[in-house]
Amino acid sequence: MPVEGDMDASLEVMRRAMFRDYAFHAAVFVGGMEGVIDEFDLLRNAAPNARLVPIPAPGGVSRELFERVGNLPDEMSTRTDFTYWLYRLLDIDPSEPRILAGGSSDAG
Repeated sequence: MPVEGDMDASLEVMRRAMFRDYAFHAAVFVGGMEGVIDEFDLLRNAAPNARLVPIPAPGGVSRELFERVGNLPDEMSTRTDFTYWLYRLLDIDPSEPRILAGGSSDAG
């Protein structure tokens, strides 16, 4: 529910609902501005076992978040092959069929 006349409070209510209502196993952060830090912190508290992957090479606050996570490969700072990092860090098998929104497979 929005907080009348208070955008920051409304955003916090929205973010808390989003992290409360869905089970997050991972989150990827690319670029971003100050609101992304709030989302990162809220998600870290709401889903402490979720894999948080800030991609630092494009800059923005994701570079700062990369430093905070601390257990990611240093070479991520300069390598921009994002697909490689997502497959590697999220344990995604590129040959595994994907299920698209709505339940259909993109294989075949």
